[in-house]
Amino acid sequence: ITIVSEEPRQAIVVADGTALEIDHDFHSFEGLVFDSTFGADDGVIGGGSNIEFIDVEIMNAGQDCVDLRNSRDILFDSSVIHHCVGEFDPDNNPDAHGITGDSVFDLTVRDSEIYLVTGDAVQLSPSRAPWDNVLVERTTMWSGRLDLSVNGWTEGDVIGENAFDTKVGEELNGDGARPQATFRDVVAYGWRNSISNQGAFTIKEEVDFVLDRATIYDCEIGGRLRAPAQVRWQNVVMYDLDLGFRLEEGLTSPLIYNTTFGGQILTALDDDGTDPVDTTMRNVLFLADAVPALVAGDASNLAVDGSVFVDAVGHDYRLVMGSAPTDGGTELAEVTDDRLGIPRPFGAGFDIGAYEWTDQEPPTGESSGGESSTTDASGDSGAPGTSGATDGSSGSASNSGGTPVSYTHLTLPTIYSV
Repeated sequence: ITIVSEEPRQAIVVADGTALEIDHDFHSFEGLVFDSTFGADDGVIGGGSNIEFIDVEIMNAGQDCVDLRNSRDILFDSSVIHHCVGEFDPDNNPDAHGITGDSVFDLTVRDSEIYLVTGDAVQLSPSRAPWDNVLVERTTMWSGRLDLSVNGWTEGDVIGENAFDTKVGEELNGDGARPQATFRDVVAYGWRNSISNQGAFTIKEEVDFVLDRATIYDCEIGGRLRAPAQVRWQNVVMYDLDLGFRLEEGLTSPLIYNTTFGGQILTALDDDGTDPVDTTMRNVLFLADAVPALVAGDASNLAVDGSVFVDAVGHDYRLVMGSAPTDGGTELAEVTDDRLGIPRPFGAGFDIGAYEWTDQEPPTGESSGGESSTTDASGDSGAPGTSGATDGSSGSASNSGGTPVSYTHLTLPTIYSV
């Protein structure tokens, strides 16, 4: 069943609290706006499987903007989720998340934007129920100062916790394996000055996490990584941070590959003073006088000045042709392309840092690394997205059992008050 706005973002579902509750499978929502007017409840409550949100806006929730509860095969495409603002409590920061859930499997978020939340842009799972297979790509996650006074907060207050936070229960993914999360071609910024040790990506407990082709800036901590998480971090540009990485509780062998530490980073690496940390860094580039002592033993890590970059002052950390990082890295099987999607190696060998020097244009749809390629705050899409099999583009499709599914297209009035 597809519910579609005749004019994108002109059909607005208004509620004092929950604007949408899903109890059945195979539904697609296209071009709708769900406005919860900061009522004291989750904005969208999920359930079931094979649910799609295409070009939707979910906003103004007094708790989580989206709580998927127990769901499977969920897609957010070309959508905007914002202003998830829990009731102010000076003793307990309210966890109002952009997207969260308990037992959620096969969640995809792409070509979207999540911003201004008092909790995390994405968090799984607060209840530590089994979950698995999260993919977020070409998406921007940011927070900062509120632009209005609401739910006990004052305009100008800084809100937010993390772009992504992981919590894993004893059942792991339900089959005894670690849940997996991959973030690819994403941008995270503004995660600072709200809570202590605030990381853009806070990765902890028994999770397998991959961050590939990302830009992180204007944050307290780029990556707060805690044992027993397993982390692979590659093709990442980081700048304007108090701390690049905080390594906690004896984190073992985080894999940090082809990352560029740019300007305005006060400290690149630190740990919490517990057990020794075995950190594997390869092809990491530091805009600094020296490579940090923790990883100075690997010759593929390099400290440079701003002359090797196209525009270090403007935070454009692409390499200048013939500069020292070009062809100076170690070949890594896991790193098949660079921050812009350029295949590695381009030339005689791997380049050091997030960018491979090239005279070719990046693949269509890749972000520049310094700015988002996704939707802006007004909801205008700046990058193409594709919908899944049940987007209503054809007259029928097949569900998992092979039975044809007929779509019903409903045109909502401009304002539908619940």
